Amino acid sequence: MKKILIAPNSFKECCTSVEVSKLIAAEFLGRLKNHYELIQLPISDGGDGFLEVCKQKYNLISEMVDIPNCYNNENLSVEVGISQDGETLYIESALAFGLKTIPVEFRHPMNLSSKGLGDLLLHYKKRLLFQDSLIKKIIIGVGGTGTTDLGLGACSRFGLKIFDFYEKEVEVIPSNFYKAAAIEWTPADPGFDIELILDVRNDLLGKEGALFLFSPQKGAKYSEIKVLELGFNKIINLLKNKKLIDSSDNLFGAGGGLSVGLGSLLLAKCRFGEEFILNDLGLNNYLYSSEIIITGEGIYDEQSQMGKGAGLVVQLAKEHNKKVFLICGKVKEEIKEKLQDNVYPIEMLKFFSSNEESINNYKLGLKLAVDEILDQL
Repeated sequence: MKKILIAPNSFKECCTSVEVSKLIAAEFLGRLKNHYELIQLPISDGGDGFLEVCKQKYNLISEMVDIPNCYNNENLSVEVGISQDGETLYIESALAFGLKTIPVEFRHPMNLSSKGLGDLLLHYKKRLLFQDSLIKKIIIGVGGTGTTDLGLGACSRFGLKIFDFYEKEVEVIPSNFYKAAAIEWTPADPGFDIELILDVRNDLLGKEGALFLFSPQKGAKYSEIKVLELGFNKIINLLKNKKLIDSSDNLFGAGGGLSVGLGSLLLAKCRFGEEFILNDLGLNNYLYSSEIIITGEGIYDEQSQMGKGAGLVVQLAKEHNKKVFLICGKVKEEIKEKLQDNVYPIEMLKFFSSNEESINNYKLGLKLAVDEILDQL
């Protein structure tokens, strides 16, 4: 029996990879010949949809925790997932302070903080202290965030303080980082191990760094990015002076540099989404045993070609000489020309008159994409 692997990434600001996978599988049911078997393996590299993927993979128990949102401190209920043995907690940073949680008028990263994540960690630390939890490890999917604060907002809940040139304490938000003349930090034990799954490999700084590439998507103006760069360098130098980081440790750009603070101050370990997809989700094994691969994401672009999300699936399929159907809202023209012969792109945008119509009718778009695939089987 031939196996068809359905392994999509999320379609940003549209639907999660779990939903996409289920919708594609549902369209196939009853229409496939008997000698085909469907395997669903929705993927996430740490960004949007991370928790849904982990819930399906590990049969997690859901909990809701109230934290302050990242823009005006009003209450935000955030879903987390706990393993069946109660020892591992899964958090999706995009649910706590992702772009989708921030109204457009509040998308000013200079003023946004990751402190809600700190409150979330403190919540489970307190439960440990009161013997109301068995948590030994917290795994955080990092990506899709609206913040750019190096994770210092989260660390401020564990005692981090920043002081300006006049020895005055300032609020731990990016607009104040350039004023930083000193930091105060007493090593804090969160009570559990922390592991970060980073959705991109980009460094924090430099022309190809996450600060310059992704901050505009979060609402930062060019002039603000230059101020952020100045502030980031000040903070990094202060951390180096305290021997908390060296020149290369944890300076990754995912999630607005979340690993800088969590890695240097709360000793979080970092892994890239690629490793999580290959090893934890087991993509390599499923792909090897399948004849036909279906993957996709909202926009297939340069980041995808670098092995991110659906691009990783395409990359592996090429290595194993597998046929791939790539369902996307849109594939960048310059990327389309570089796709290998084993890749068959299907753009949902062609079924509609506009990008907005395509997003609003994504279920119909997926159905029409499956129709095309069935015609070629």
